[in-house]
Amino acid sequence: MRCLTTPILLRALAQAARAGPPGRWSLHSSAVAATYKHVNMQEPKMDMRSVTDRAAQTLLWTELLRGLAMTLSYLFREPATINYPFEKGPLSPHFRGEHALRRQPSGEEHCIACKLC
Repeated sequence: MRCLTTPILLRALAQAARAGPPGRWSLHSSAVAATYKHVNMQEPKMDMRSVTDRAAQTLLWTELLRGLAMTLSYLFREPATINYPFEKGPLSPHFRGEHALRRQPSGEEHCIACKLC
């Protein structure tokens, strides 16, 4: 975009410098603010493609920021890993220590999961 406020601003500064007492600038913000003009300011298009493009772009940035926030939240948490040979995880009360195929006296096989049968 092209902005043409610089020549207008310089003209307002020169007028303000001439209007004040000698040796001093009497620059008021109201004199300068009134001279701003918005050049090439366009209204956003309201056709379906433009609306969906803006919505997709907003959604993209929103999702990127949410992902970054999630990453940063996990960065400062305590790690979930354990030092295996020296630290053991919790054991189930049904754990028997081995998985072996056992047979009943009738010759049928027991399950190898919990050994409660």
